Amino acid sequence: MQQHIKVRVPFTAYGIKWDEVGNSEIVQILISYGKSTINSIQFVYAEKYGVRLSKVFGEPSGFNFKPVSFDYPSERLTSVSGKYSSEGCGYPRLTTLTLCTNKRNYGPFGTFEGRTSHDFNYEFGARGFGGFHGSVWNKSICCIGVYFKPVDKLNPVKDEVD
Repeated sequence: MQQHIKVRVPFTAYGIKWDEVGNSEIVQILISYGKSTINSIQFVYAEKYGVRLSKVFGEPSGFNFKPVSFDYPSERLTSVSGKYSSEGCGYPRLTTLTLCTNKRNYGPFGTFEGRTSHDFNYEFGARGFGGFHGSVWNKSICCIGVYFKPVDKLNPVKDEVD
């Protein structure tokens, strides 16, 4: 069975926790966001006989909604980055989100207009993404993290002939 390494956020994750470990075959990501927060995120996964929607994490509201559609199966998530802020509310919240694949970058979604932000960048390469996790507080995304899939098999080493 494939092992996954949970990359945790560097602060307390307030609110209701969610976990999508092992769900790495993403076809589409649905993002709702406002001026200074990511309000919700939902995933569409490829499965053997079609697609499956995840639960909606957060409240799908705000001034902007963006479906990010990947060219599945050739396009894969390779990194996730963004910013957190705790200004005005006292707890960290996700303010911007950028998704990168082996083909292009999507975002940033949301904006940051405060004095203090904390940047994050999770890079896992073309085959290392193992799923998302995070938490929701006050109807918006408080934090988002990833699972990393380490190498699970080695290519045989060929003997060199002198």
